[in-house]
Amino acid sequence: MDQRIITVLQGIREGSWQYGQPSSKGGHFLMNMATDLGLDATLGNPATLPATGGAHANKIWDTLGYPKRRGVGGLPCEIVHCGTAGNSCTGNALVRGVRAFGQALLIYAPVSYLALILPFWPNLSPP
Repeated sequence: MDQRIITVLQGIREGSWQYGQPSSKGGHFLMNMATDLGLDATLGNPATLPATGGAHANKIWDTLGYPKRRGVGGLPCEIVHCGTAGNSCTGNALVRGVRAFGQALLIYAPVSYLALILPFWPNLSPP
């Protein structure tokens, strides 16, 4: 995960980052991320993003020229997922799930195999 997202999450927890208000912590990070991903910097500006969905959010998204997020508030998925899995929330969850399963397999497969071969290891079993 990009460190800039973590900084923003810390700002949300501390109360220094809120949708619809200028941010003292992390606002410029998201604007830089949006630019790095080839998006308009205003899509990462907390002062312009809608906190909630509905008609109010639709007006803001129309003003920003971003029709992909109609009816939904918050940070655009492209910024949160940093271009992973086609910027799809479902695709991102699938990629992360497969990675987690692979890491778990790397840890638990050798341990399970070791438990199978220990009884047959010479000089380790009781007489």
